[in-house]
Amino acid sequence: MDWDGKGWTVVNTDVSAVSLLAEDRSIIEIALDKFSEYVRQNRIRVLSHSGRESKSPQIQTRLLQASEADLADATRRFQLVSRALRGESPDAVPSRTLRRRKASYLAAQDERERLSGFAA
Repeated sequence: MDWDGKGWTVVNTDVSAVSLLAEDRSIIEIALDKFSEYVRQNRIRVLSHSGRESKSPQIQTRLLQASEADLADATRRFQLVSRALRGESPDAVPSRTLRRRKASYLAAQDERERLSGFAA
């Protein structure tokens, strides 16, 4: 991401905040509502791995149009899938739902790697 001309990487999200890693390896935490506001105002821009703006305007548009509830739900789902991928016990969610979300996550990750040239 680009914020005020500096490169940042999202290292953690939860329902109330986003943790960002700066190029100098310092970490800051920003409230989720402020982060969303800055993205909507284009003060924070999402960049691709190559440093250019994302070639997928659909993704950026969806992020910009997402409500706080949408972002919180996406974060909750991501954390659920992350825990499942690490082998931790899942929350009270139907196993079929968890399998579908894991499959979607892995397919998206494979697609991202393929598009960015990192696939084996």
